[in-house]
Amino acid sequence: MSAASSLFPFLKRCLPSALKLRLKAWLDPEIATPRDLRYCYRLLLGRAPDREGWEAHMASIRGGAMTRSRLVRTFLDSAEFRNRVAAEADHISEGMRVELPTFAIYVREAESAIGRAICEQRVYEPEVQAAFEMVLRPGMTVVDAGCNIGYFTLLAAHKVGESGRVLAFDPSPINCRLLRKSAQENGFPHVHVREQPLGDREARYAFFEQNGNGMLLDLETHPNAAGWDALLTTAILDELLREAGPVHVIKLDVEGAEYRVFRGARRIIETHRPVLITEFAPGALEQVSRVAPETYLEECRALDYRIFILEPDKPPGRFSGDGAEWVRLCRRRKVDHLNLLLAPPWLDAFGAS
Repeated sequence: MSAASSLFPFLKRCLPSALKLRLKAWLDPEIATPRDLRYCYRLLLGRAPDREGWEAHMASIRGGAMTRSRLVRTFLDSAEFRNRVAAEADHISEGMRVELPTFAIYVREAESAIGRAICEQRVYEPEVQAAFEMVLRPGMTVVDAGCNIGYFTLLAAHKVGESGRVLAFDPSPINCRLLRKSAQENGFPHVHVREQPLGDREARYAFFEQNGNGMLLDLETHPNAAGWDALLTTAILDELLREAGPVHVIKLDVEGAEYRVFRGARRIIETHRPVLITEFAPGALEQVSRVAPETYLEECRALDYRIFILEPDKPPGRFSGDGAEWVRLCRRRKVDHLNLLLAPPWLDAFGAS
């Protein structure tokens, strides 16, 4: 008998059970450990382990028959986990009402990125809000592409009044449901919400919810996408608004799809020359729109738009560099995006003529 083969029975008899489990986990990284079990309770069920359940799972772990993936599946398949997910979905769908100076808004939850800012600061992206307040006038038509829960949609609705219109687009069913609820409670019948992503062509996308925002995967290039929350078809603004009349302001915040939406609204932009308030995220533009980010701004500049950067507590600052310089500015500031205002010729000193 070899020394190794005689060593293992000796260790099995003499080692404490905790060390035996560590040894098993070291020999086979897929074997579940008590630490994995503790995290399953904490992260999936949101509570401390109960004694009876802990001991039942530990019996399998001690025997070495429980892999990490099997342990996770056991929790995901449990009635307690399914009930928790359903309860949280109901809570998010109802939203939490937050009273602001000029309107009330239902946020998804205080813990989400936008909800937390609104709850704690009573404002969201103040530099973008300031730009809205500078350019909006009663009777204007505003398009909010990527409206989320509708903070800027509701702000625009308040500014343009019932003689104006606000057209809001978002792929998230929850966001759209909350925005409709907010619009109704504020008495904003001129807000029109559409649960749909925008682009430069009709295409099928898988939509994944991500903490109030979302990600779209083109099913032509990702045919095996799984785990999606909805299957949606992109719409083209030029087609949707062909008979809609003048558009005065378009806000673009669509997680890297800004260039695609811009191309899909080219007729509107060339005909009506709306103000464009856009997020400029070089990495996201490359990944989602599949375009060099400087191309987006250079095409806007070619249409005689002046480009201004929006920053908190500062007036909009005009930047005369080329598109590549905007990318370098993001890198120098170590930020993933900038908020920009693209001003058409009719916008004089940030007051609508």
